[in-house]
Amino acid sequence: RVTPPLGANSLSLAIKRDTDWFEIDGNLWINEDLTLSLRQLLDLGKHAIGRFLPLESGQYLTLTSQLQKRLEALRSYAEDHKDKLRLGKLAALAMEDLVTEAGDLEADKEWKTQLAKLKKIRKSRPTIPAGLDAELRDYQQEGFRWMMRLSEWGVGGCLADDMGLGKTVQALAVLLARGDKGPALIVAPTSVCNNWYSECQRFTRDLRPIFYRGKD
Repeated sequence: RVTPPLGANSLSLAIKRDTDWFEIDGNLWINEDLTLSLRQLLDLGKHAIGRFLPLESGQYLTLTSQLQKRLEALRSYAEDHKDKLRLGKLAALAMEDLVTEAGDLEADKEWKTQLAKLKKIRKSRPTIPAGLDAELRDYQQEGFRWMMRLSEWGVGGCLADDMGLGKTVQALAVLLARGDKGPALIVAPTSVCNNWYSECQRFTRDLRPIFYRGKD
């Protein structure tokens, strides 16, 4: 026995800030006699057969393909914490569709502010600072813009590619673009500090690098 397919419009969600995280809770209305909490839904999803989640007495809950994908994403990003589900700030990007499609949503001001920031940075086109003495390649420009958007959003990121492809100059471009916001700290192995210093002088002469190293 299977239920009719249920989509996100049958889902109610509540999201509120919890220190540096967001706490998320909710319920899926199946029928007058059966409602599942969000946690129960995610637990059942571990034993799903495609879009079919096993219930008691040989009955299966049927989800739409769209809701199934949204819940799989939520399961990947959500963490258990003191009998609650919580999300990091970066998860807002992945959860936006689920939250938007939910039939009923109760979200606090912090979550709405987070989504507003997301929409803002999507539209932003950070420009290469005029003081950069380098011609960035296309992929380097994209890396620069990506880091600028993350910094505007207030989250961290990891820029990773093969050696020699210009991660340092991309990072220097970001530091130069954000120079009016005050000092920046670069933590690096001693072996690459001289390279950072020389590339800073070469590409970003408006920045003033200072070494903090050695026993003292």
